[in-house]
Amino acid sequence: MTDWLDVTRACADIRKFNADSTYRASDWMVGQAFAAYEALPEGQAVCAMMLVDSLWNTSLLRFNPEDFDALFEVYEQHRALYAQTLVRIYPLTLEREPDRVWEHAATMLRPLLESDRTEKRHYSFATKLLHWHAPEHLPIMDSFARKGIHSMQKECGQTECLIRSDVPVGSEVEEYRDWVRFYGWLLSRLTHEERKRLKEEDADSLPKPLHRDNTLLRILDKVFYIRGRPKRGTRTADE
Repeated sequence: MTDWLDVTRACADIRKFNADSTYRASDWMVGQAFAAYEALPEGQAVCAMMLVDSLWNTSLLRFNPEDFDALFEVYEQHRALYAQTLVRIYPLTLEREPDRVWEHAATMLRPLLESDRTEKRHYSFATKLLHWHAPEHLPIMDSFARKGIHSMQKECGQTECLIRSDVPVGSEVEEYRDWVRFYGWLLSRLTHEERKRLKEEDADSLPKPLHRDNTLLRILDKVFYIRGRPKRGTRTADE
């Protein structure tokens, strides 16, 4: 058993996430737009990125449409790099090789975060985009997950791969290493039975028309999102 993750409580969080029709439909729709470990096709990239932005609450199109256009252009310019990098990530094991995973992730993150054409650095959007490219390796960073993980780490005295309560502007790429290490650390401590239980809970609590064979990384993100979201369920942009 993991030394700090209560799997019974985690299963309850998974059920809460999957019980929300908006959450589960958003998951399914975004998942359908991506092929794991492949770059987005030229004709589909803008639509897939719009789905991530609109359904996963980053709100670029609402508040920063010029930034969205700039990020799309960055993606188009680096499509070959992303395709090559995803091929390199695929055979790695997150639990045993988190730093190698991060090195490849950093290669893909930097163009998205360091564009001189965007008003701000869209860290959450970039990690959500990359998660759907590499769903077994690259975690999502958003403010709800950050709050949920940080609070649990403090409560349980867990200090390895500590997720901070905030991150200084300009250090996002380096900070993402902590997210990759954290999830690798956590996955390495889940027993076979705990992994099986989490995956079964996710599958059993999804209606059949929206069933997805989600990775453990995706399932655990549901847990931390539920832990960190506003208590009254207010749906706000999470960047």
